[in-house]
Amino acid sequence: MCDKYARVCDHCGKGMNEGYVWDEGGGYACSDECLFVDGYTKEQRDKDYEEDVIYYTEWDELDEDGFYTEEGKWIETEVE
Repeated sequence: MCDKYARVCDHCGKGMNEGYVWDEGGGYACSDECLFVDGYTKEQRDKDYEEDVIYYTEWDELDEDGFYTEEGKWIETEVE
């Protein structure tokens, strides 16, 4: 299990290193369960994929300023 995460899920609040992104980074979901909430459907997701509104990705690198914990807390990286 990883202890540093690149993003945080907008639904469950947990850290994530892979998942859905929409609105050019305006929102994140770590899983289908967190994506399909508030009436958002698979049909709408498919339409959004076709229109390049949403995509699924993995992050291999962390932000140089810090990272998220599994619980979604932001930790700033110490600058030496």
